[in-house]
Amino acid sequence: MRADKGYGSSGMKVAWGIVAFFGVISVIVAVALMSEAPTAIQETTAVAIGLAIAIIPYIIVRAIGKIEEHSRWEDQEGLLMGIRDRMQESVVLLRAIRQDLRRRDEED
Repeated sequence: MRADKGYGSSGMKVAWGIVAFFGVISVIVAVALMSEAPTAIQETTAVAIGLAIAIIPYIIVRAIGKIEEHSRWEDQEGLLMGIRDRMQESVVLLRAIRQDLRRRDEED
């Protein structure tokens, strides 16, 4: 497992920092709006606004993280395909060498 615990690149660390910032802002906004809300409906609306401030950046950063993760898997898949191709070429070469050695043994 990676040492950075899944936060990815430094850009993703910054993005998660922004999410944390908006999380703090959402609490401040929700508390400020709730303290001024005269009815339960307005308090509920204040909480919903606070949650939206925190959740929307979180969803965006998670989506970007998944896109980066998928991209890394595609890169690794391409690398593995290249290794497989080189191994197949090596097998073909080794078979040709073995046939050549057998032919030389039969000639002697």
